[in-house]
Amino acid sequence: MDTNLIIISNQSGIGRGYFSEEQFRFVQDAVDRKLAPAVIEAVDYCPDKPDGSSIRRKPSPEMVFEAQRDHGIDLSRSFFVDDKAIDIQCGKDAGVRTVLVQTASGLHEKDTEADWVACDFTEATDIILEQLK
Repeated sequence: MDTNLIIISNQSGIGRGYFSEEQFRFVQDAVDRKLAPAVIEAVDYCPDKPDGSSIRRKPSPEMVFEAQRDHGIDLSRSFFVDDKAIDIQCGKDAGVRTVLVQTASGLHEKDTEADWVACDFTEATDIILEQLK
């Protein structure tokens, strides 16, 4: 099975000056090592502040469409996993199936249009693998 793991993330801390892109990449490299042997094909992020007029910042689906173009993704076979209902809307607007994970912010999310709700990323993975059978 051909799979692409792509992370799409708002990183307003860069735009706000809380940390640099270099620091963000350092943390992302640590995440990559932690997830090995899984391979993250790409990390697309939006450094814009929430109060800006960015067309890329989630919940806009623009970064999903960029990933589709850049990596040849078939959105009809794709899944969007997040822990915020507002970001689940990003996946819905992009036309992909969605999984809300109930970690961090997701613990308090009640009003969501996610296709599935999972208690953690392991359960989200199980849901996705079951759907791909």
